[in-house]
Amino acid sequence: MRPEAGDAGGLVEALRDRLSRLSEASLRLNESPDPKTVLREVLETASALTGARCAGITIFDVSGALENIVTRGLGPRDHQWFAGMPQGQGKDLFRYLRGVDGQPFRQANMSAHLRSLGFPYETFAVETLLMTPIRHQGHRLGTF
Repeated sequence: MRPEAGDAGGLVEALRDRLSRLSEASLRLNESPDPKTVLREVLETASALTGARCAGITIFDVSGALENIVTRGLGPRDHQWFAGMPQGQGKDLFRYLRGVDGQPFRQANMSAHLRSLGFPYETFAVETLLMTPIRHQGHRLGTF
């Protein structure tokens, strides 16, 4: 539950809670040497902090091809569809999403957005989408 705009005490408490949860997550992330465990922990923490029903991280190799996708909250069918996007029927959509670069991308009605661009999706597995590039030293490593 979000505090009301005029409730300064509630806002401060909510921010303290978020900072505490971020600090705890940071400690847990630093404890694990396994990258998959770290990525799953990032998804869990981000989902809890934002209230997201599902989340995903895509990792690209040096050529820009999809190397791995880690998801949370998607069923096996939807996870497989996203994982197979670059090669399967979603390759044009993957290329479009991959091209959204430089800034976060937010779309409240992803199905309508995709139809407006000419993509043949009546419904999309994730209706509301917030996406941001993951960068390290100026190079794009993936998308969250």
